[in-house]
Amino acid sequence: GIAAGGWSAPIIVPGLGWEGQGAGLGIAYLDNNARPEAIFMVYDNPAGPNSIRYKIGWNLNANGIATSWTVAPQVPGMGWEGQGAGVAIGQINGGGLAKSDMVVAVYDNPSGANTFRYKIGWDLGINGVPAGWSPMITVPGLGWEGQGAGAALANLDANPRPELVLMAYDAPAGANNFRYTVGWNLNTAGVATSWTSYPQLPGLGWEGQGAGLAITCLDSTVNARTDWIFMAYDNPAGANSFRYRVVKNKFAPTCGIP
Repeated sequence: GIAAGGWSAPIIVPGLGWEGQGAGLGIAYLDNNARPEAIFMVYDNPAGPNSIRYKIGWNLNANGIATSWTVAPQVPGMGWEGQGAGVAIGQINGGGLAKSDMVVAVYDNPSGANTFRYKIGWDLGINGVPAGWSPMITVPGLGWEGQGAGAALANLDANPRPELVLMAYDAPAGANNFRYTVGWNLNTAGVATSWTSYPQLPGLGWEGQGAGLAITCLDSTVNARTDWIFMAYDNPAGANSFRYRVVKNKFAPTCGIP
């Protein structure tokens, strides 16, 4: 999980509001071009209900630079206060000639226990705008206070239907920890047949200001099971830092991503 080629310089892109309560990044192929697009999503926090806003970086080059950016219409949020958000791109409904679907998930923070809430943008068009949105789906959360969240789609079992993984960076008194739950075998409406929560993982500090989750395959020539990257944006006294841990070879059968 260590980068052999080093890290690029920071690339700065204008945001989409003044106050956010989470953000996420997804990669998709939208315009029949061989170069990928980046979808930057923010969970905007104005006075009143939150909203989902995202912009698209078109045709990323080999250095990750987009040729242009467009802003998609904002989407109603899923609450008034959030403590993290994530986006995941994959194929869920199989419609529209297998166009990509976009899962937008937020970690909602009401009085009392938190909840995960997500909705799906169906069949992303060549302009990056979905044909429609699913209703909001609510999943029990994994704590009362979070400092970041993430979402990922992957195929983790022998069933061809994808799984949705929702992660929260929990902030108890003391050291933080990662907590996650797996929604198994999403149907074509994006609803899981069941949810399983797993033991928490040690965090990467005491105070975070965001987190993310990616599921990929780092060692397919050695082991074809999925490798999971848990990332936190740590907030010590002084400059912040990205911190991540790699959990290798989770679940079976292979590291196929939907």
